[in-house]
Amino acid sequence: MQAEISAYYAKGNKLKVSLLMNNRLISQKNITVNSANYQTKVNFFVKAQSPGKKLLTVKVQPIAGERNKSNNSQTTVIDVINSKEKILILSAFPHPDIAAIRRILNNIPTYKIKFSYLNKFHGKLTDYNLIILYQLPTEKNPAENILSQISATNKSVLIICGGKTDYNRLSAMPLGFKFSPVSGSFDQAQPLLNDNFEIFVPDKNFKTLQDNLPPLLCVYANFQNINSKNILLYQKVNNIPTGKPLILLFDYSPLNNNKLGIIFGEGIWRWPMAEYKNTHSSSQTEKLFTQIIQYLTANNNKKRFIVKVNPVIDQNQDIIFTAELYDKSFNPVTQPLVKLKIRDSSGKTFNYIMEARSGYYILDIGKFSSGIYTYVAQTQLGEQTFVEKGNFAVRPINMEAVSLQANKKLMEKLALKSGGKFFTVSQYSQLLKYLKNNDKLKSIFTTRMIINDLINQKLIFFIILISLSLEWMLRKFFGNL
Repeated sequence: MQAEISAYYAKGNKLKVSLLMNNRLISQKNITVNSANYQTKVNFFVKAQSPGKKLLTVKVQPIAGERNKSNNSQTTVIDVINSKEKILILSAFPHPDIAAIRRILNNIPTYKIKFSYLNKFHGKLTDYNLIILYQLPTEKNPAENILSQISATNKSVLIICGGKTDYNRLSAMPLGFKFSPVSGSFDQAQPLLNDNFEIFVPDKNFKTLQDNLPPLLCVYANFQNINSKNILLYQKVNNIPTGKPLILLFDYSPLNNNKLGIIFGEGIWRWPMAEYKNTHSSSQTEKLFTQIIQYLTANNNKKRFIVKVNPVIDQNQDIIFTAELYDKSFNPVTQPLVKLKIRDSSGKTFNYIMEARSGYYILDIGKFSSGIYTYVAQTQLGEQTFVEKGNFAVRPINMEAVSLQANKKLMEKLALKSGGKFFTVSQYSQLLKYLKNNDKLKSIFTTRMIINDLINQKLIFFIILISLSLEWMLRKFFGNL
């Protein structure tokens, strides 16, 4: 956290600069003003101990005689995200491909990698975002227990095939496509980038590199029911495109009810080495593999109730919520009521009902004061209740109080740009002369006469009517005595 501090005409004073997180003091530093026009930068290093939105405030303690104290503090909001993706690599034996994959992924700080031999793994698959099965199942190790757990936990899976993979068992799994392996038959296949791949955009530089990459050991098989948009790389054998997939990626597979990736090739470890030999860098092969992992680890849970709001909102902006509700066939519905409850840091709650539109819900709750708020949205479709929770932060805006000192150059520029003039206090007489001689500035006097009938003045009319009636009654009464 870096704060820029300015002090004018305060030479010799010592300033105490404090950093508060959610109104709690976490760090403090002292600085000495050593010039009449003093500017410096103060750095705070704060450990992010928990995820979520944090309100950070920097305060400078006022000095004696300071008139403008409103610019002695500034507040901002940060969002600490726990984005560590846990990846599990399982194999029945060691292989240089595994070492290459671990080296690539260990260079990415948001990934936490664990490798285990299948017979020594005793953890929970639910603790991981992605499971990489290297040449599993094999004939000696069918990995039935792990595969059944994968199906039950709905985790993303990357299967890397090789010479020891049991392809008959693999082809019998519910992968979402069909392939028929020829037992004991393999090809040496180079990669060929698919121009029609739609899931993400591979780097174009990989296309110039692919012809120089060593071939992978790929099973000879016939493939069916594969959409070309799911093929990242094709197999190219003896410089002839075969139309067979080398790397496949799916948004959904019945194997795990989630994302699935399959690499039909052994020997990936040679790709970064070959690239480095030709270009003194292995960035392209590493980037391609990183893109595959990023896609597989990205959240793909199809939620039927989705609530959205900007996570950080300026104090002068309206806060707008939107929501989407889907039936079991993922068709949008807007019949049920969507209730929204918002709570501030002091515990005060605000209750709303979202407005149904065509295919979605919307609610504009207006402007809120600065702070961190939590919300709970709830609705019911049939017998199922949906609840979405979250938070947002309102960031204070007080730009006018930052500097109360007149900016002569800025005002002069604004005046000239808008067709006006700029005068200082010493030019007061010139200002008067300019105003008197300016043809655009003329005094205008206008009059307006309005005539209203008395009958239109109801109050006055009834007062006069009552007075006349009272007078008549009094005269009548006393006149008869």
